[in-house]
Amino acid sequence: MLPFLTTDTWWSPNSESDVVIIPYGLEHTVSWHPGTHRAPEAICNASHYLEEYAYPFGCNPCDFIDITTHPFQIIPAKTQEALSLLTNVVSHVHQKGALPVVIGGEHTVTLASINALMPHHPDLVLVSFDAHIDLRNTYEGKSLSHACVMRRCLEHPRLSMMIMGARSSCQDEIHYAATQQHRLKILPSSSRQDWQVDEVVSMVSGKPLYISIDVDVFDPSIIPTTGTPEPDGLDWQTLNYWLQILTNSATVVGFDIVELSPLTGQHHTDFTCAKLIYELIAMALKYRLPLHNSIG
Repeated sequence: MLPFLTTDTWWSPNSESDVVIIPYGLEHTVSWHPGTHRAPEAICNASHYLEEYAYPFGCNPCDFIDITTHPFQIIPAKTQEALSLLTNVVSHVHQKGALPVVIGGEHTVTLASINALMPHHPDLVLVSFDAHIDLRNTYEGKSLSHACVMRRCLEHPRLSMMIMGARSSCQDEIHYAATQQHRLKILPSSSRQDWQVDEVVSMVSGKPLYISIDVDVFDPSIIPTTGTPEPDGLDWQTLNYWLQILTNSATVVGFDIVELSPLTGQHHTDFTCAKLIYELIAMALKYRLPLHNSIG
């Protein structure tokens, strides 16, 4: 296993990093195609083949942003214990002044990050890019599941949430979502041509922001290697456009990339995720870049 982007930047408690990559291949509740436990290693290894120059930013972001990687954790067998461990790691990284970036693993890991950040940011907004709304109360007898993670996050009563790119849910989730309209907004993929910038900005403007990207938000033509791919997903340009809108409007305090299931012969998906992480880091910390005023 290599650290993200470079070969000699493992994080330690004494590090003064801008960004800490946290590999966390939790895979306890995947319900169809398995393999998310392999994603952190696949993405980190693919990152070594990234060109450091990023065209949208006109520079090498890593020349201005110090990125290190947290050593791999042994993930406990019990989901609650696994999430508690990750919560402690994210909290520690955040309190050291660095941006925590979690590479899952299944989508359940997002709950650990939210649990870590809410005590410090009680007005936190969570924006989840996902084909599924993940608002079930239980799934396959479990309340801690990738299919329930956004419901569990909303148990923080002050959390606000936006789900973008959704195109699959059950009726119970829709009924629950209707009870949370005061703090939950769902923007379906089918209406993406009608998403309004002002509507999105008004929800996040001036707030601390956590971004969660389930890679099944992409159309399967871009990321086929995920547990439950859904047709009619977002393309690269659309996702990046909305990430720029969000990061221009709010202060990003963390993000994650989840639900990649690497497959032999599909290494382009590992690389795509690594590039997305690198460019989202640059968006989140664009104030450190020399040409940040040109980013729209």
